[in-house]
Amino acid sequence: MKNCIKIKQLEVFAYHGCEEQEKINGQKFYIDANLYTDISVAGNTDDLNETVNYAEVCDFINKFLTKWEKKNFLGDLEELKNTRRFL
Repeated sequence: MKNCIKIKQLEVFAYHGCEEQEKINGQKFYIDANLYTDISVAGNTDDLNETVNYAEVCDFINKFLTKWEKKNFLGDLEELKNTRRFL
């Protein structure tokens, strides 16, 4: 059974946007993410290795946005959705 781990309003400071000033000065971005996974094994065994480590996911999103080349349009983040590797 799939469960959903939700990350809401993850704040990341990065340098993206249409205006040149946005790329120079940077700005805050707020990210929501839904992580669909089966957590039944982790729930039954209390083994954190059997679930998604949302702290690692948050770190990945932060690094992705801050190290990624500057973008005008963050609709390009669609490629993040298709990323299977988190570290």
